[in-house]
Amino acid sequence: MGFDLSRLKSLLSRRLPLVCFAAALVCFLVFGGLAARQALGGGQPEPPSLPASAAASADPWALNEAGVLNVYAPYYEQNPDMIGWLSIEGTDIDYPVVRTPGNNEKYLRLGFDGAYATGGTLFLDERCDPGVEKVTANQMIYGHDMRDGTMFGKLYLYADEEYGREHSLIRFDTLREAGEYQLLAAFYTQVYYTTDTCFKYYQFFDAENEEEFNEYVENVKALAEYDTGVSAEFGDTLLTLSTCSDHVE
Repeated sequence: MGFDLSRLKSLLSRRLPLVCFAAALVCFLVFGGLAARQALGGGQPEPPSLPASAAASADPWALNEAGVLNVYAPYYEQNPDMIGWLSIEGTDIDYPVVRTPGNNEKYLRLGFDGAYATGGTLFLDERCDPGVEKVTANQMIYGHDMRDGTMFGKLYLYADEEYGREHSLIRFDTLREAGEYQLLAAFYTQVYYTTDTCFKYYQFFDAENEEEFNEYVENVKALAEYDTGVSAEFGDTLLTLSTCSDHVE
C-alpha cells in the first residue's frame, strides 16, 4: 500500500438475508491508510441528481438491459468506476462507492465527478470483487476520516455501544443487488510492520477454507469494543469500512 498507514478503528457487521439472497456477513472497519484526520472542506462529493424519469420508474430495483439496478443507472452512466452505494440510516454516511483495479488509490483525492476533492470518494479495494466475477468473502471500503464529519469522519462513534446498537444496520448495494448488513463488531487496531507476526485485518479479502474464515472472525471479535451478540459463518460475506484514527502514535 502506498499510504503512511497508522491508526484505525474497525467495525464488523453481519449481512441480513433479503428475499432470494443468502445471509451474509459484513466487517465494518476503520483504516489508518488515508492520512491523518483531514482538514475541513472538500470532503463530501456531490453525487449527481437522480433524473425524474428514474425516480418515477415503476420498479427502480429492477435490472436494466445493462444489468444495473435502475435506481443506480444514472450514477453509473456518469461514472463507470462506480460499483455500489453505501448508506447508514441516521448517519451522514450516504455515498457512492468506486473501484479501480490497477489504480487502487485513484480516488484518494478525487470526487465522484473526477474533480479534485480533499475528501476523495469511498473506494473498494481492488482485491475485492463485489460480484463481477465472484463475490469475495470480504468487501473492504476505504474512506477519509474528515474533521467536518463527512465521508467516514463519524465512524469513530461506533466505539460507543449504545450508538452501535442504534445504528446497527448498514446498507451496501452493489449495482446488481441490494444488501443490508448487521453490526458484528467495532474495534480499534493499527497497521503493523510486515515482519510482525500478528493479526492484520487489512490483509483478509477472501477465505480459502472455513478455518481461515473462522480465525479472522474470532480475531475481529477479540478486538471488539463490545459484544454485539452477532456472529458469522463460513460462506457469509464480510464488509469492511476502514479509516484513520489517532488512538496511538
